Amino acid sequence: MRWLPIMLVLGLVWAAGCRTPSRRFESPESLRLNQLGRAAHDRRRLNEASAAYSSLLRRDPPRAPTPAELELVRRCCPRLRRHGAEFFPLEEIVALVHPSRPWIGFHLFWDDDVDFPEDNDPTDHEVIWVEFDPVRRIPVGVATYFHGRLISTPIAAGTRPAVACEWGKHGSVPLGPEGRLVETVGLRRNWTRLHEHGTRLPEHPLARDWPKRFAGDFDDYVRLDRDEDPLPRLEQKQFWLVTPWANAALNQHFLPYCFAPKTEWPPEQ
Repeated sequence: MRWLPIMLVLGLVWAAGCRTPSRRFESPESLRLNQLGRAAHDRRRLNEASAAYSSLLRRDPPRAPTPAELELVRRCCPRLRRHGAEFFPLEEIVALVHPSRPWIGFHLFWDDDVDFPEDNDPTDHEVIWVEFDPVRRIPVGVATYFHGRLISTPIAAGTRPAVACEWGKHGSVPLGPEGRLVETVGLRRNWTRLHEHGTRLPEHPLARDWPKRFAGDFDDYVRLDRDEDPLPRLEQKQFWLVTPWANAALNQHFLPYCFAPKTEWPPEQ
C-alpha cells in the first residue's frame, strides 16, 4: 500500500503533461516544416515532402517507447472486425505514441482500396486513435478516420477497443461499449454505390483481379465476422515510436513508398 501514493503522484504528473503540450512541438519552425512536408505530400511531390520531414525529425527526433509506454501500446492496440469476403490483406500497422497527449495513433496500411487502383499509393492508409486514462493507464475511448470524417466513442474502460473495417474500402468505424457500430449512414451510402453501381474503375488494368461490386445486401455488408488481432504483427516488426509528427515518422522510419497523408491527431478538446 505504501507505493499507492507514489504511483498516484506519477500518474498525475503524466496527466498534467498530457494536458499541456510541450512548447517544443509547437515551435514556429517545427510547424512550418511539418506544413511544408504535408503540402508537398498532398501534391505527391514525395522528394520535397521527405526533405521537409527529414529536417523536421532532425529538429524534433522521435524516440523509442519506454517499457511502460510499450505496455500501454499493447493494452490499447485495437482488435479489427473484418468482412469474411475481404479481398485486401492488412500489410502493415504502425503505433505512434503522442509525447504529451493521452493518445496513441494506430496507422493501418491495407493492400489497396477497391475504388482507387490508379492513385499511385500502393496501400490504403487508415487511422485509429485510442485515448487512454493517463492516471490508470488504460484505454477509455477510440476515434477513427472514416473517409475524411472523425468518428469517436467511449469504450468500456480497460478493454481493448474493437473497430470495424469496411469491405474493400477499409473505412474504420468504432464499435461502442455494447459492441455495435457507432455509425452506419456512411456505410450504407458506400454499400448502395458498391452494390448498385459497382467499383469506381472496374475496367482499370491494375484492378483486373479485384472485385467489381458488392453482391450482398446491407446486412451482409456490415456482417463483420472475421476478428483480426494486429498486435502480434506489431510486436514482430516493432513499428512504434513516440512523436507528434505522424506523417513524417511514417515517411522517414517505416514506409519506403508513397502513402496518403492523413490527419495526425484528433483535435484538442
